[in-house]
Parts: sequence; C-alpha cells; structure tokens
Amino acid sequence: MAEPRERTFLMIKPDGVQRGIVGTIIERFEKKGFKLVGLKFMWPSEELLQKHYADLASRPFFPGLVKYMSSGPVVPMVWEGLNAVKTGRQMLGATNPADSLPGTIRGDLCIEVGRNIIHGSDSVESANKEIALWFSEKELVGWTPAAEKWVVTLGFKENVNIRSLRKRTRKVCILEWFLRYTALAKAMPQIPHLKFFSPECSFLCDHSDEYLEKEPPHILQWNGLSVLL
Repeated sequence: MAEPRERTFLMIKPDGVQRGIVGTIIERFEKKGFKLVGLKFMWPSEELLQKHYADLASRPFFPGLVKYMSSGPVVPMVWEGLNAVKTGRQMLGATNPADSLPGTIRGDLCIEVGRNIIHGSDSVESANKEIALWFSEKELVGWTPAAEKWVVTLGFKENVNIRSLRKRTRKVCILEWFLRYTALAKAMPQIPHLKFFSPECSFLCDHSDEYLEKEPPHILQWNGLSVLL
C-alpha cells in the first residue's frame, strides 16, 4: 500500500520548456489533486545530468541524451500524494509518444521519443534518489492545501473480512489497520469512539477488549474503514 505522502520526481525537459507548455503540464498534476512541494527553473550541467542518467551510461545514446538535456533550461519538480509515483507515470504515458494513449501528457502533447517533453520517476526508490540529487531538504516545502481533505480521505475506504481469525489475532489486525492507514499512531489516546453495527442493534464502545466479547457478526466502521468481525 502506498503512503499518502509519497513523493515523485518529475522534470520538464528542454523541449517542453521551449514549446511553452510548462504551465499546461503543471496544471494537469494540480487538477489531479497532487501537491507541489518543490520546483526549480534551471539550466542543468552535464555533470548533474550524467549523475541523473547514470543507469544509462553504457547505452549508445547516452552522450546525445546528456548533450540534449543540457541544451536548455529544464523544470525539475517534486509532487506529493497518494500513489504519486505510479499515477504520475500513468499520467505521463509511454516513453515513446507513439505508444502513449490519448489523454496522457505524451499522448496529447508530443509525437517523437527523442522529444517526449518530460521525465518521471519509475519507482519510489528512484524518486527518492532523484529528489535528493536535484533538491536539498530545505528546498522542499511541507504544507497542507486547504482542499486536501476533498481530494483524499484521512483513512482508506477498504473492507476486510477477518471473521475467520482468532479473537486475539483479530484485535491485533484491527489495531494494525488503524496504525497503518490513519496516520494517527501518535494520537492513539485521542482516537474517537469506534462505532459497531450488528443485525440486531448498533452500539458504541472504546478500543478495548470489550468488543471482542461481543458475538459476531459485527462491522467496525471508522473514518471510512469497514471491518467485518
């Protein structure tokens, strides 16, 4: 499960800058609901680009790639959000624009692989390395958009059937779900009462052993999370 604060590295290449579509690309990620936490407008050195594309150093096109990427200014960016890396890659489209679906950035805005306008991290690990290469920690801004709660829920809306597990195991699993998916591990004492529903009645109780003494089936619902007990 991806972290709700996952970050990805994107870079608009010289062709994207020269064509004046920087704003168009940024708008897509803003409208999607991702949060911009870092952005630069810079002319990269060949040394920096050689580090960035180090995994391609043995490929015959490497010298030309570095020369092209250093031929003009670029716009490196860091975006944050749920599944930012995977979703960001899907929004970019295939590396070759000819293979990119309509609706993707490359599918709509470019036609040749040598001028595919934007780079995007292909994994969380790559994103972390690329972010560290292009940005210092002080250059990344942690902030909370006013509309964030209208983009993602604090918890994850998922249903889990754990009736087949033993009572003690069920309790552990439930607590793990809350710790993992609500980002409230440090605020456990402040977690509000949990609401349970059964076919016969509904009632309130706290997060203690009490609920384990109730006869199943019960459905635990809290912040969009439903667990069948």
